[in-house]
Amino acid sequence: MQTQLNSFELVERLIREHKVAVIPGTTFGMEQGCYLRVAYGALQPDTVAEGMGRLVQGLRAIVTKS
Repeated sequence: MQTQLNSFELVERLIREHKVAVIPGTTFGMEQGCYLRVAYGALQPDTVAEGMGRLVQGLRAIVTKS
């Protein structure tokens, strides 16, 4: 997916609009492009499935609007 948003703007919208928390790639030195970091290893499988579903839906909705 392509977007004109920077990673911080994308993270902010995912949290606010879709209740999904991710970390912007800039936190890890990824300055070129729009990257996100997702951590889910300590969650129960059903919680992971729900969160990943919201993440995918949120990204689709945001990128489509951008």
